[in-house]
Amino acid sequence: KVLVARDMTRGQIGLFGVGAAAAAALLATCAASPIEVPAEAATASDSRRVMTFMYLWYGDEAGNYTHWNHAVLPHWRPIDGLAFKHATGRRFAPPEEIHAPFWPRRGLYSSSDPVVLEEQMREMRAAGIGVAVVSWWGRPDVPGTHDSQGVNTDAVVPAVLAAAAKENMRVAFHLEPYEGRTAASVVKDVEYIRNRYGAHRAVLRTTRAALGARPSTPLEVPSDEGGVPLFFVYDSYHIPAEDWALHLNAGGALHRKGVFFGLVLRHQDQGDLARGAFDGLYSYFATNGFSFGSTTTHWRGIATKAREDGMVFSPSVAPGYDDRRIRPWNLRAWRPRASGGYYSSMWRAALAAVREGGFVTVTSWNEFGEGTQIEPCVPHTVKDGEGIPNSMRDALGEPGKRKSEDYGEAGPFHYLAVTRTFAIRLAAPPSEQGGGGAPRGGAA
Repeated sequence: KVLVARDMTRGQIGLFGVGAAAAAALLATCAASPIEVPAEAATASDSRRVMTFMYLWYGDEAGNYTHWNHAVLPHWRPIDGLAFKHATGRRFAPPEEIHAPFWPRRGLYSSSDPVVLEEQMREMRAAGIGVAVVSWWGRPDVPGTHDSQGVNTDAVVPAVLAAAAKENMRVAFHLEPYEGRTAASVVKDVEYIRNRYGAHRAVLRTTRAALGARPSTPLEVPSDEGGVPLFFVYDSYHIPAEDWALHLNAGGALHRKGVFFGLVLRHQDQGDLARGAFDGLYSYFATNGFSFGSTTTHWRGIATKAREDGMVFSPSVAPGYDDRRIRPWNLRAWRPRASGGYYSSMWRAALAAVREGGFVTVTSWNEFGEGTQIEPCVPHTVKDGEGIPNSMRDALGEPGKRKSEDYGEAGPFHYLAVTRTFAIRLAAPPSEQGGGGAPRGGAA
């Protein structure tokens, strides 16, 4: 998803319910290990008021390191990408070096690995997240339904649902744009998802009213009480509002088949989504100030207007943005993490926006290519003579760069700790939510 145009102490690790003796080991280890889910985190997770966008496109060695080997993308206006023409189209070189500024703590994993999926779901739950919003690229039998690297994620969904059920998590669907997508084709997509996965106990069922209620109230609604799956429609603005309204209004093929959130990018999108009969809107983008929807100072106004229109707004918070390895020409969108300060700032704005009703989405769990992940990461250094050739490194404007970014002394679990603090605050009754200050543990 692109808009083109530190200190974690042992006490903070204790937020995850591990003792002091285990804290040093958690800071030092890179191996995957179980993580405790303390009662406060479980309560916040069960509220389902914090959701995170999760990507299912990664492959390990057996899967040719799909997406970890992402190609450098061209600028949509060739003249603006000339400075990086010698890098464009070239792929990164896993397992030594990947397409992202950060390195995952669990290594270059496969999104279809059930053990990995269970670990990820448990980490989310420990962070107070209750719903994984999975990236879905269309029905696999339809030509062109895949991402920019040729991956269709539908085959992974059953394993995701099984992992989510085991960890008492829920799943919603992020409907991604594919070649030839129309409102009518989305009708078929939703029918496919409902028929294939709709009865699974891990699928989130809710209503617009429940989503728009105060954060301290339940979000899940059983099917026999009108609960339906939740869908986020990325790039919804590429399809005319009239086309959406035909299917989302009463009598339309999508009416009461799901709760549908469209993307608010521009100011005009809010009105278009209302005319299109969407239930709500979400901002997704991680770059504060880059678009109308992603600018945090606009969020309270967007939320107010959404309520006036009978809709629900979900602000999307992010720890930063850095896609310079796959889009080296996109420096304007870069936002440094500021040791957690950027993330905390977005969270405070989100809490203010949803105080009267709504929920928060996190961009993202694991979109490594754009540097928005909160998934645990560790330092990594590419040895001399390994990884991408120096000519590609020079073409990217990274001469001599061999060390990944990391979460600093805060440690690999820092962003899970910050998320958990705010998730607990969100789920608390209004009288207990307090102000918008920094979370315990000192994120800026």
